This record gives sequence, C-alpha cells and structure tokens, in this order.
Amino acid sequence: MKIGVISDTHGRLPGAVFEAFAGVERIIHCGDFGDEGILDDLETIAPVTAVQGNTDYPLADDRAPDMRVVEIEGATIAIAHGHQAPGIYTNRQGLVDLFQPFAPRIICYGHTHVFAQEWFAGILALNPGAIFDPRGGKGPTVALLNLQKDQPVQAEEVRLNRLIPF
Repeated sequence: MKIGVISDTHGRLPGAVFEAFAGVERIIHCGDFGDEGILDDLETIAPVTAVQGNTDYPLADDRAPDMRVVEIEGATIAIAHGHQAPGIYTNRQGLVDLFQPFAPRIICYGHTHVFAQEWFAGILALNPGAIFDPRGGKGPTVALLNLQKDQPVQAEEVRLNRLIPF
C-alpha cells in the first residue's frame, strides 16, 4: 500500500501535493494542518488519518485527535505532531518512548519542519518535513511510505520546491 505522509501545511495545500500523492491509497497528516478544509481537500485524493498539531484548534468530531495509533497492512503506525515529546528538535527518542507501549513499527510526526527518516531499535521515525516554512534547506517536502505485509518498510522523501512558486 502506498501512503502519502504530510505535515505542517498551516492552511496551504499547493497543487504539487496532489501530483506527489497521485496513486496513494491513504494519507497521514501529522498535524498543524491550519484549516480543516485542508483535510477535506486531501480526502479528494485518498482517505486521511490526521492528528492535531500545536497550532490547530480542537475538532469537536475527533477527526484529528492529539495522537493516534492505527494498523495498516499489518504495521502498527503511531502518529503525533511531535510537540508532545521533550527535546524533539534534537532527539527523537522521546517520541519512541511516548509510543513504546503500542510497539509501533513506524512513528509519523511533524513539528520540526525538517524531513527526517531515522531508525530506533527497529522503529522508523518519519517526519515528512513541511509545506509551510520548511527548514533544513530542502524546500517543501512530503513523504511516501510503501507498506506491504511482512515486507521491510520503504520511505521516500519527495521534494516539492521545483513545483511550488513561493
């Protein structure tokens, strides 16, 4: 299954995201979507699983809780914006500790606005970067996750800067 992972849109969803997510079967939004309409727009591509970020207002229908754990293609995926983990900018171990009781295979998070793909004791911590105010010199990024039952997880960074006029 091909999954699009996005974070820190802060109310912006350029057309390049639709191009990058062409063919995905699911989308994970790691928070700071900025406007619930962003989730509606992403739903036109594929079903969306979202969490709230530190700048999002609570949604009454629990469409985007603070954190969540889902099962996709036999893989347990923990999702949080990341602001809940102490020292997130320099150490992702706090995220791993936060979700340890759920034994996730993957942790998707945002908040830092920097793409990151790191392994901790067999757990992939994946940050797709940011659409709004990307940091780290790469421009706006999203990620693609390829999950197949009983297969190694594959994640890919997709740089959007050539497609987005800023």
